[in-house]
Formats: sequence, structure tokens, C-alpha cells
Amino acid sequence: MINNCPYCKAEKFSLVTNEIRDSEMSIVRKCMSCGLVFMDSNEGFVSNIEQYYNENYIVDNSLICGEVISASEHFDAMLKTKQQLLPALTKYLGLSFDILDVGCGTGSLLYLLKDYVKSCTGIEINREHANYAKAKVGCDTYTTSIEDLPKEQRFDAIILISVLEHMVNPFKTVVELKNMLKPGGFLFIEIPNCNEALLGCLPGDAYRKFFYHKAHLYYFTEAFFGKFLSDCGYSYEVSSRHDYTLINFLNWWFLGERQVSFEEAQCKTVLYDSEDDPFKKDMNNIFKHADLEFRKAMKKHKRGYILTFIAKLAD
Repeated sequence: MINNCPYCKAEKFSLVTNEIRDSEMSIVRKCMSCGLVFMDSNEGFVSNIEQYYNENYIVDNSLICGEVISASEHFDAMLKTKQQLLPALTKYLGLSFDILDVGCGTGSLLYLLKDYVKSCTGIEINREHANYAKAKVGCDTYTTSIEDLPKEQRFDAIILISVLEHMVNPFKTVVELKNMLKPGGFLFIEIPNCNEALLGCLPGDAYRKFFYHKAHLYYFTEAFFGKFLSDCGYSYEVSSRHDYTLINFLNWWFLGERQVSFEEAQCKTVLYDSEDDPFKKDMNNIFKHADLEFRKAMKKHKRGYILTFIAKLAD
């Protein structure tokens, strides 16, 4: 059991939940001093973290429920979902940029970005996925930690999408990345949002049990992470993004369970695959429009699954 907050070292916590989707030995707590939400695990998970990500993670968190998919299938599925990121990310990039993607997986995002920048580098703890990314994208890919990269390497942009919550000490990492940024460089950070609408606006507690899982050691609020970045010497802008569809929201509302396919949960915005019936066509149009409004509401109120921070070294 953790006796001190991993960030501020305070000793008083509140209980968030003692029910998570893949462990009976873990609970989630919130520091009553700084507001950090963290996993308190008794499974020795952290000491075996490299083995877990190479052997168990892609099984426990498969993109297709109940199936173990290949690196190639993982790449194809993520390619479609990562395309949604391009407008938000490419506006900050340039053809002279050297970029680093931390937690690059099979390289789907680097594959999409390679024509927008000068060079791509990836870090990925899963060796099979790292090797696939290297071959598919044609970039340098490392399975070591960030600290083990060549000391002379500097980047115009460092991307950390859904990765800090997996790290044992993400706070140390964010501080050390200051030394890897070129002048004017920035961090593009995406982290799970503790204020996500699905946590507070669905009946029952099925989604809450699903949201928290042992691979995520930390969860963040805008207030906590913004203050942390400021304390580290970064200026930042923040927004919220929700990749999942209105249909996915309704699936949780009525059925209380995840959709089978990760790709479908993020990309399928209509009810019918075929529009051979005029009624089906009209219904699909209704859902397409409703999905756009759903995502606008998530962004407006910062209630999406993801918090996005663009962080630069303060002047």
C-alpha cells in the first residue's frame, strides 16, 4: 500500500474506487492535498512492468475484445483512429521538424506524420511493436527508456499520447524532457481525463469499473496537470478531445459494456452499414449530425476522455 502521494508526498487520500476492470488487488485513490489520482496496487505490477507490456498488455487490452491481434492488425486499426489527430497536431509541425513519439506502438501516428516533418523517432517498450514500427515507417525506434536516448538528440516536438499514465514516474520524465527540446520546441501531451463525461453522466457504475485499470498508474485533472506543468517551467494551452462516438456512449448507457471493436467504437458513427432503404439513410444522417454535436459538447465542456496539453518552455 502507498503511504505517501507519489507527487506531493502528502499522507491523506480519499477512495475513488476499489473496483477496476482487471484486478482485485488494486484500488484507486485521490490525494487530498494536490488532487492526483493514482493506482495503489499490491500485485508487484511495477516491478514486472517491462514483462507485462511485452507479454500481457496486448492480450488484456486488445483492440478487439477477446482476440489477440498481430502487430500488422494493430497498425491498421490504430491508423484509422489516429487520423482524427492530424488536424490538431499537424498545425504545429513543419517540414524542418525532428519529432519524437514516446509510446509509438506499431508506428501508426509516425506513419501519418512522416510527410509533414524532416525526421521521426519512436520509443516503444513492446519489442514486437517497436520492430514493426521501424520497418513500416523507416524510422529509428528504441525500446529503451527516454533517458537512454543519445544525449545529443534534440527535437522540435515530443509527442506523448496516452503514455504518461503508464509510467512509474511521469513527473520526472516531463522535467527531463525539457533538456531534449530544441529552442521553441513543444510537448504534445494527451492524458486520461478524470472529469470525463462518461464517468459522471451514465447510469450505473459499469463504465467506472471499466475506465480504471491496472496499466494506468495515474489519472489527471486539468487543474492538477496544469499546475504541474507551470511548476516545471512550462507554459501551456489545454483542450479536451473525445475519440469515441455517440453510438459508443449509447452502448454504455443501454448495455453497460464496451463495444467489441476499438475501431468501431471510435469510427462508426451510423446505425446502418447499408443505405438501401431511404429510412436507413435518413437515420444515418441523423446520427452523423448528432455525433458531431456530441463531440462539440465534449470539447466545449472539456469532458472528453482525453485532456490535450501543448506545453512549451516559458520565456
